[in-house]
Amino acid sequence: MNRQEVYEKVRKHLLTQNHRSLNIKGCAYRGENGDKCAIGALIPDESYYGGLEGLGVAHASVLGATGLEIEDQTDVEYLTSLQVIHDMAPVEDWEDELDALIGGPSL
Repeated sequence: MNRQEVYEKVRKHLLTQNHRSLNIKGCAYRGENGDKCAIGALIPDESYYGGLEGLGVAHASVLGATGLEIEDQTDVEYLTSLQVIHDMAPVEDWEDELDALIGGPSL
């Protein structure tokens, strides 16, 4: 999946869900109601396990669970930017924040 495909998948997911994925501890790859965060949307159900919760996006277990081909640090930074939008930006700003990330090298 290249960067544009990642962007499109995450954008569609977040703007459709239109709220954060949360569990009792805060933002979560998989929320209590089956919600998914930006990176959680990239993790296939068969690759998800509860031990991913609490690990940062750059953790090898999380990156491996996505199945994405990470070529360099800029790919990790891009995924981190997607996660920060989910975790920190007001939901009403998600569309503009996501649109600012378009472009760049493939994942």
